[in-house]
Amino acid sequence: MSNKILTFTPMLAIVDSGSTKTDWYFIGTGNRFGEDEIHLTTRGLNPYFVQVEEVRLCLEKEIYPFIDNKQVSHVYFFGSGCADEYKKMTLYTPLEDFFAEAEVAVDSDLMGAAVALFGREPGIAGILGTGASVCRYDGTRIVERQPSLGYILSLIHKSQPTRPY
Repeated sequence: MSNKILTFTPMLAIVDSGSTKTDWYFIGTGNRFGEDEIHLTTRGLNPYFVQVEEVRLCLEKEIYPFIDNKQVSHVYFFGSGCADEYKKMTLYTPLEDFFAEAEVAVDSDLMGAAVALFGREPGIAGILGTGASVCRYDGTRIVERQPSLGYILSLIHKSQPTRPY
């Protein structure tokens, strides 16, 4: 990629983050959906594994060379580790500072799955992976959640001795 700054007025950012990678989708809302879309991938931004300063550096070094942050009007960040209100601030603060002109929302990856699947309709959403979990969504918020044990179970499994077959 070149170092040219790409701009659309205004832009919407939808972000899906795990522990290993973060997918950033910047969409020019004045155009047809998908026509003016930029996709970037950066390191994972799970607030249990990164600090505020690491998030700031990621934004400055991996997003700013390609996106004019002043042109972004809304940022919807959905990520693992973002269900906890305190941990959510590890991401919210640097995102709000970097995208100073934008409305910023940070929520869990499970909420992102529910919104993507059902929009404003109720339903049951789930994520399968290291942190597999499921929830009941009422169309605006998660009303019931099954806690994820996937990450803990994967660590327990990795600590067990391997058996030759």
